[in-house]
Amino acid sequence: NVFDEIAYLAQDTGARLIIAGQERLNDLGRLADGTLSDFVVAAYSDYLPEAPPAGLPAEVTAPAQPVDGPGMVAWATALRSTGAADLPAPDPAAPSTMPYTSGTTGNPKGCVHVNRSTMTTAVASTLWLGFTEATVQLVTLPLFHVTGMHICMIGGLMRGGTLHLMTRWNRDLAIDLIEGNRATTWIAISAMVIDVVNADALERRDLSSLA
Repeated sequence: NVFDEIAYLAQDTGARLIIAGQERLNDLGRLADGTLSDFVVAAYSDYLPEAPPAGLPAEVTAPAQPVDGPGMVAWATALRSTGAADLPAPDPAAPSTMPYTSGTTGNPKGCVHVNRSTMTTAVASTLWLGFTEATVQLVTLPLFHVTGMHICMIGGLMRGGTLHLMTRWNRDLAIDLIEGNRATTWIAISAMVIDVVNADALERRDLSSLA
């Protein structure tokens, strides 16, 4: 149950703000009971090209919905905000991220990472992989896991590259996105790679940008 998972994580962390896709709007409204106070709601379709590729999930192609619930603001509106805020002074030992375990044998458990460990992973990995502003990633790993978050997302943004995100795995769509966007980097688990190399007529597709 997605709502129960979100509610548990909100209560366990003591978080007050959540950034979520608009497909979770109904769940977010239920969390406005005091569990959370601020909501930033994003529409994936805001980032689609005029002619999006076929096979995208419905939640990705859905037009932006009105965001007018208590404490809610649209992601696009938040980006246009001119308000200034004082940022805390950088502290290498301060907590930075807290991804959660999958909760296979019980409730998920938060794993606290500090700025030092997060940036060590992001900097070292992207240096090793050669990330630059010209890097075009296909991101198929979940951003709530360390590889997807610290290397693909934080590392990719830190180096100024381009990220093409998939909300769920789809082999044929992944091939289309690599070919159509000339992706230069794809970090994946072995099952995804095996799925792609076994695709029909793969030899007729141009994935040479990954070389």
